[in-house]
Amino acid sequence: MFKTIKFRFTSPPPISRDGLNLWLKADSLSLSDSDAVTTWTDSSGQNNNVSQSNASNRPQYKTNIFNGKPALLFDGTNDVLYGGNITGSTCFIVGQYTQSTSSFQNYDGAFSTHPNYPVFTGTDGTSDWDQAIGTYYVNNTQTNTLNLANAFVSYVRTTQAVSNTIGPIRVGLDRDYDFLNRFWFGYIAEIISYNIVLTEAEAALVRDYLNAKYAIY
Repeated sequence: MFKTIKFRFTSPPPISRDGLNLWLKADSLSLSDSDAVTTWTDSSGQNNNVSQSNASNRPQYKTNIFNGKPALLFDGTNDVLYGGNITGSTCFIVGQYTQSTSSFQNYDGAFSTHPNYPVFTGTDGTSDWDQAIGTYYVNNTQTNTLNLANAFVSYVRTTQAVSNTIGPIRVGLDRDYDFLNRFWFGYIAEIISYNIVLTEAEAALVRDYLNAKYAIY
């Protein structure tokens, strides 16, 4: 008589967790289309959730945006999610600017963790990320220039001292420049942050995971 033995194989996580301190995924939220997002839960295990207490300043959850996956829609006027301090030494973002223009209309901030330097902030009058913080990549190319008509996978590896990379999380806003209207106009589907500077090869693995998920390029 033979006994059947069943093995359970656990798949490894799609990205390295070494140094991972923020992982915001729209597809982790259990919401319906056009629901307001009060809290975006952190999937890194570090409990760095971001939230908005003011109902009029909450982004919308939108379904079927990138490759059948959801994203959050920020209105470019006052939508922003706030979080605590983290170190953002290597940061990734999937999103799309939805103003019908070929250049940013302000210093539009999608994501920030640095009090003094922008992370993912468009440069007014161009289609470029403000690259004060480090070396930028858009899709699979080392560049800070976006095609604003298309969605993007982008990441930055900081060249700043660690003391300049610690600050409050802002999603949908360039640092605390709400008084200058530096809000993001468009979609954000996923944000990943590490408190270490990943090697180019390590960063490429995260980029490839994001592109496989969202089919951006």
